[in-house]
Amino acid sequence: VRKIIPDYDKMRKTLLIISLPFLLAACEKPAIDASNDESLKTSIQKARDSLPEEKRGVFDESLKVLAFSQVDLKTLMTAGEASSEALESKMKEALNGKTAEQVIAQAGQVMQERKEKEREQALAEIKELEGKRLAAEKSREELRKLVVSRSRFYKRKGTFEVEPII
Repeated sequence: VRKIIPDYDKMRKTLLIISLPFLLAACEKPAIDASNDESLKTSIQKARDSLPEEKRGVFDESLKVLAFSQVDLKTLMTAGEASSEALESKMKEALNGKTAEQVIAQAGQVMQERKEKEREQALAEIKELEGKRLAAEKSREELRKLVVSRSRFYKRKGTFEVEPII
């Protein structure tokens, strides 16, 4: 073929360069479009349909994790209605432009960060409890040293009632 077409290598490279964008466009996975509610619903369904059947459940859970990772209940309760609109835009922003695989990957990252945060909180709580246990043991030792050598018990008439005095 090279003898028949003198610039075969140049033509092959040119053909590859020209066809590369078309190949990439054909391989492109559907992305989520959060510009409005209707396009959000349809693009999520397209992204879901682009996945194999066994990954669709994971995708559904990942959507929930990623969308609700933007929720701050404290801010939502204090700010009210204005905060719910901001929350909705944050949720859409978190999903906009992502493919199904990207949603799953980012949700996995969010869940990993949550686990790490929970682990750190648990370690801090364990450390605090160990400190309280040591303080309790020290107090117990101090109580063992306490000896009551003598005590008296009597009652004294107060303003309204009789008060016991030790």
